[in-house]
Amino acid sequence: MKRSKMYLTLRKRMRHSFENRNLGKRDWKTFLATYSELPEIPKTNILLEPTKKNTAPACTFASLNFQEHETIFIVPADHYIPDTEKFWHCVEIAQRFIENHEGIITFGIVTQIETAHGYIQSNECRKNSKFHEKPNSIQFHFMNRSYFWTSKINCISENN
Repeated sequence: MKRSKMYLTLRKRMRHSFENRNLGKRDWKTFLATYSELPEIPKTNILLEPTKKNTAPACTFASLNFQEHETIFIVPADHYIPDTEKFWHCVEIAQRFIENHEGIITFGIVTQIETAHGYIQSNECRKNSKFHEKPNSIQFHFMNRSYFWTSKINCISENN
């Protein structure tokens, strides 16, 4: 049986229970497919996101269900992460860091060129100086190694 990317994301990557998961989905058909594959997730935890644009409001709405001092991870369901051990190591580092610092951690990717997404510019480890919207190919040509493609994987603390 072929599984959805959402199923693979949760089953293969997530180490915790589904009790407090809020999932963003775009339409009823996908919602029903997700629910049929993962019936242990309460229906109220699957959030429908009507369009691909402006994911931030959907994430904000989902965060209203979290308890005080919880760390929220926002992870797209369609990312392929070949080295899951390294990924989870980075997640654990991010979680420890965000519990003691203000801000939002955005995971950057350096291995792939993608002008369809925004970029983050980092001037030191763990501190981003600027976010750049989707660059055109000419702008991208002039970017240096301090720019990272935003993976849309974010770690946010309730304190932020």
